Amino acid sequence: TNPGYLLDIQNDTDASLLLKCNGTGASDDTIIRNVIGGTTGSNYIYFGDSADSNVGVIRYSHTNNYMSFTTNASEKVRIESGGNVGVGTNNPNSKLHVYGGILKSQSDPANTDTDVELIRAQSGSSGTAVFTIRAADASDNNTAWDIKTNANEDLKFTIGSSSERARITSAGLVGLGITNP
Repeated sequence: TNPGYLLDIQNDTDASLLLKCNGTGASDDTIIRNVIGGTTGSNYIYFGDSADSNVGVIRYSHTNNYMSFTTNASEKVRIESGGNVGVGTNNPNSKLHVYGGILKSQSDPANTDTDVELIRAQSGSSGTAVFTIRAADASDNNTAWDIKTNANEDLKFTIGSSSERARITSAGLVGLGITNP
C-alpha cells in the first residue's frame, strides 16, 4: 500500500515477475536494461533478506567500467574494463588474479583417473600444451606430481626477471648455475 519504488511488487508468499518472449527465432529475446542518465553512476542488482537488504550485489560501475559481484556484503569478484578478472582483489593486474588463498583445479571429485591435468599454459587458441602440471591421480593421497613441457623443450628455473638458476634439458641433463649442461 506504500510503494517505495515506481514498481514495487510485494506478496506474503513468492513475489515474482515474469518477462517472457513467446517467439522462437534467433532474435526473439527478453531484455532487462538498466540505464543511467549520465556516465558516472552505477547500475545495481541487489539480493537481500530481512536482515540485510543488499547482502548480495551485482554492480556495473560506469565511472571505471567494471563489473563486481558481492556475496555476504563483501566484494568477491571484479571484472575490469580490459578483461582482467580479480578474485579476492578489486585491482586485478592480469587476466586472472587470485588473491588470498589457493587456486584449486580439480576434475570431478569422484574421478580418480590418472594423469589429471591441473594447470596448462598454451600458445594460441589451438596450440599444443607448452607447459602443464599434472597429478599422478586425482585421489586425496596423490602419489606423484608431473611437470611437463613439450618434447625437445628445456625446463628452466629462473629467479627475478632473467637470472636462470637451474635447467633440465629435454635430454635429461641437469645444470645448476649454468644454462647449457
